[in-house]
Amino acid sequence: MLPFITCSINFYAMAFMPLLLASEDYYAIPKNELGRATSLTLIWSQLLPLIFTPFMTFVYETIGRRIPIYYSLLCTNFLIWLMPKVAPNFTLLCSLRAVVGLNNTLTMAAPLISDYVK
Repeated sequence: MLPFITCSINFYAMAFMPLLLASEDYYAIPKNELGRATSLTLIWSQLLPLIFTPFMTFVYETIGRRIPIYYSLLCTNFLIWLMPKVAPNFTLLCSLRAVVGLNNTLTMAAPLISDYVK
């Protein structure tokens, strides 16, 4: 279920991103710059998890298995709710999207399956 939930959250965050960026009420990115702005948020959402994924093992070994997963899912939902609220600060939006990507990686890297294999 965790990969399904994580993929659904990630798809939702990226599906509404162009609409949020183009909206006059939020970021008001011109249509000719919309693709670049969307790809910039996508790059940051992949860069932070790429850097911090090797350290996820230490998180799971020191804190445990369930607490990081619960934190990740709750924090991701809060950050997606917060994305329209930080408008028109595009840098903060990219930062929020990067933390969402990191939380998704934290959920996907959960060693729960390997714990149950005996």
